[in-house]
Amino acid sequence: MDKTLLEQVREKLDQDARLAGCLISREGAEIHLARGDELFVRLIPAPVKGAWRMESFRNQERWEIIEFQGSLDECLEFLGAHPHYLFFE
Repeated sequence: MDKTLLEQVREKLDQDARLAGCLISREGAEIHLARGDELFVRLIPAPVKGAWRMESFRNQERWEIIEFQGSLDECLEFLGAHPHYLFFE
């Protein structure tokens, strides 16, 4: 049996100490990442099959496009490598 998309994401988050502890949820086709009750990034399927794009919730006020697209794994690696997207300042 194939793992669900959320199970795949949870496995990836748990493997990366920078992302471990993030909460994940799904709203329609989007995958939402949060710390506690604070939503900070959403991953949205891109028009290219298998690709995702991301938006970051900036200063708890508005969504801002992150200029990066890639596979789900590439997006999670990008977030781990760019911690300023992971927390509100």
